Amino acid sequence: MVAYLLGALIFAAGIVVFVSQNPALVTVHFINWVSPQVSLAVVALLAALAGALIAFLLDSIRYFKVAKQVKELMTTNRRLEKELTSLRKSETTSAGETKRTNPLSSLSGLVRKNNSRVENKSKTTDPPPTSGGEAPEQPTEPQE
Repeated sequence: MVAYLLGALIFAAGIVVFVSQNPALVTVHFINWVSPQVSLAVVALLAALAGALIAFLLDSIRYFKVAKQVKELMTTNRRLEKELTSLRKSETTSAGETKRTNPLSSLSGLVRKNNSRVENKSKTTDPPPTSGGEAPEQPTEPQE
Protein backbone atom coordinates (compact mmCIF):
# COMPACT_ATOMS: atom_id res chain seq x y z
CA MET A 1 0.00 0.00 0.00
CA VAL A 2 2.85 2.34 0.86
CA ALA A 3 4.54 1.62 -2.47
CA TYR A 4 1.29 2.39 -4.29
CA LEU A 5 0.94 5.71 -2.45
CA LEU A 6 4.56 6.61 -3.12
CA GLY A 7 4.12 5.82 -6.83
CA ALA A 8 0.99 7.99 -6.98
CA LEU A 9 2.82 10.90 -5.36
CA ILE A 10 5.73 10.63 -7.80
CA PHE A 11 3.28 10.49 -10.72
CA ALA A 12 1.40 13.55 -9.42
CA ALA A 13 4.68 15.45 -9.02
CA GLY A 14 5.57 14.56 -12.61
CA ILE A 15 2.21 15.91 -13.82
CA VAL A 16 2.74 19.18 -11.90
CA VAL A 17 6.19 19.64 -13.45
CA PHE A 18 4.82 18.83 -16.91
CA VAL A 19 1.92 21.30 -16.52
CA SER A 20 4.15 24.11 -15.31
CA GLN A 21 6.59 23.66 -18.21
CA ASN A 22 3.95 23.32 -20.97
CA PRO A 23 1.42 26.18 -20.78
CA ALA A 24 0.98 26.34 -24.58
CA LEU A 25 -2.40 26.09 -26.25
CA VAL A 26 -3.01 23.03 -28.42
CA THR A 27 -5.74 21.62 -30.64
CA VAL A 28 -6.55 17.93 -30.20
CA HIS A 29 -7.57 15.91 -33.28
CA PHE A 30 -9.33 12.57 -32.79
CA ILE A 31 -10.74 10.73 -35.82
CA ASN A 32 -13.14 13.37 -37.21
CA TRP A 33 -13.39 15.48 -34.08
CA VAL A 34 -11.33 18.64 -33.53
CA SER A 35 -11.23 20.33 -30.13
CA PRO A 36 -11.03 24.05 -29.54
CA GLN A 37 -7.66 25.29 -28.39
CA VAL A 38 -7.03 24.20 -24.80
CA SER A 39 -4.01 24.27 -22.54
CA LEU A 40 -1.65 21.33 -22.89
CA ALA A 41 -1.92 20.94 -19.11
CA VAL A 42 -5.68 20.27 -19.39
CA VAL A 43 -5.07 17.66 -22.11
CA ALA A 44 -2.38 15.98 -20.00
CA LEU A 45 -4.59 15.95 -16.91
CA LEU A 46 -7.54 14.51 -18.84
CA ALA A 47 -5.30 11.82 -20.34
CA ALA A 48 -3.92 10.96 -16.88
CA LEU A 49 -7.43 10.78 -15.41
CA ALA A 50 -8.61 8.58 -18.29
CA GLY A 51 -5.65 6.23 -17.71
CA ALA A 52 -6.34 6.09 -13.97
CA LEU A 53 -10.01 5.34 -14.62
CA ILE A 54 -9.16 2.51 -17.03
CA ALA A 55 -6.66 1.05 -14.56
CA PHE A 56 -9.27 1.25 -11.79
CA LEU A 57 -11.88 -0.53 -13.90
CA LEU A 58 -9.50 -3.31 -14.91
CA ASP A 59 -8.38 -3.79 -11.31
CA SER A 60 -12.02 -3.86 -10.18
CA ILE A 61 -12.77 -6.72 -12.57
CA ARG A 62 -9.82 -8.67 -11.15
CA TYR A 63 -10.95 -7.87 -7.60
CA PHE A 64 -14.48 -9.16 -8.22
CA LYS A 65 -13.14 -12.39 -9.72
CA VAL A 66 -10.89 -12.94 -6.71
CA ALA A 67 -13.70 -12.06 -4.29
CA LYS A 68 -16.01 -14.58 -5.97
CA GLN A 69 -13.34 -17.27 -5.74
CA VAL A 70 -12.72 -16.47 -2.06
CA LYS A 71 -16.45 -16.70 -1.35
CA GLU A 72 -16.68 -20.11 -3.05
CA LEU A 73 -13.64 -21.36 -1.13
CA MET A 74 -15.08 -20.13 2.18
CA THR A 75 -18.36 -21.90 1.45
CA THR A 76 -16.52 -25.11 0.64
CA ASN A 77 -14.44 -24.72 3.79
CA ARG A 78 -17.54 -24.30 5.97
CA ARG A 79 -19.14 -27.37 4.39
CA LEU A 80 -16.00 -29.45 4.96
CA GLU A 81 -15.72 -28.25 8.56
CA LYS A 82 -19.31 -29.34 9.21
CA GLU A 83 -18.57 -32.71 7.62
CA LEU A 84 -15.46 -33.07 9.76
CA THR A 85 -17.43 -32.23 12.90
CA SER A 86 -20.11 -34.78 12.03
CA LEU A 87 -17.45 -37.42 11.37
CA ARG A 88 -15.86 -36.73 14.75
CA LYS A 89 -19.25 -36.99 16.46
CA SER A 90 -20.18 -40.21 14.66
CA GLU A 91 -16.79 -41.71 15.50
CA THR A 92 -17.16 -40.99 19.20
CA THR A 93 -20.74 -42.26 19.33
CA SER A 94 -19.96 -45.43 17.35
CA ALA A 95 -16.89 -46.26 19.45
CA GLY A 96 -18.73 -45.53 22.68
CA GLU A 97 -15.79 -43.60 24.03
CA THR A 98 -14.71 -40.00 24.07
CA LYS A 99 -11.23 -40.70 22.73
CA ARG A 100 -10.41 -38.26 19.94
CA THR A 101 -8.88 -39.78 16.85
CA ASN A 102 -8.17 -38.55 13.41
CA PRO A 103 -11.47 -38.42 11.45
CA LEU A 104 -9.61 -39.05 8.24
CA SER A 105 -8.52 -42.46 9.55
CA SER A 106 -12.14 -43.48 10.00
CA LEU A 107 -12.99 -42.17 6.57
CA SER A 108 -10.07 -44.03 5.01
CA GLY A 109 -11.13 -47.13 6.98
CA LEU A 110 -14.59 -46.88 5.44
CA VAL A 111 -13.06 -46.54 1.99
CA ARG A 112 -10.81 -49.59 2.62
CA LYS A 113 -13.80 -51.65 3.77
CA ASN A 114 -15.78 -50.63 0.69
CA ASN A 115 -12.85 -51.45 -1.61
CA SER A 116 -12.34 -54.86 0.01
CA ARG A 117 -16.05 -55.66 -0.46
CA VAL A 118 -15.83 -54.73 -4.13
CA GLU A 119 -12.66 -56.80 -4.57
CA ASN A 120 -14.24 -59.79 -2.83
CA LYS A 121 -17.26 -59.62 -5.10
CA SER A 122 -15.10 -59.42 -8.20
CA LYS A 123 -12.87 -62.39 -7.23
CA THR A 124 -13.98 -65.79 -8.36
CA THR A 125 -14.43 -68.16 -5.48
CA ASP A 126 -12.82 -71.59 -5.46
CA PRO A 127 -15.29 -74.46 -5.75
CA PRO A 128 -15.99 -76.23 -2.47
CA PRO A 129 -14.07 -79.48 -1.94
CA THR A 130 -15.91 -82.64 -2.92
CA SER A 131 -17.02 -85.12 -0.32
CA GLY A 132 -14.57 -87.92 0.28
CA GLY A 133 -11.55 -85.67 0.39
CA GLU A 134 -10.82 -85.94 -3.30
CA ALA A 135 -9.39 -83.01 -5.16
CA PRO A 136 -11.61 -81.64 -7.92
CA GLU A 137 -10.72 -82.66 -11.44
CA GLN A 138 -8.65 -80.20 -13.36
CA PRO A 139 -9.57 -79.62 -16.99
CA THR A 140 -6.93 -81.01 -19.29
CA GLU A 141 -5.76 -79.57 -22.54
CA PRO A 142 -6.06 -81.66 -25.66
CA GLN A 143 -2.68 -83.09 -26.65
CA GLU A 144 -1.47 -83.12 -30.21
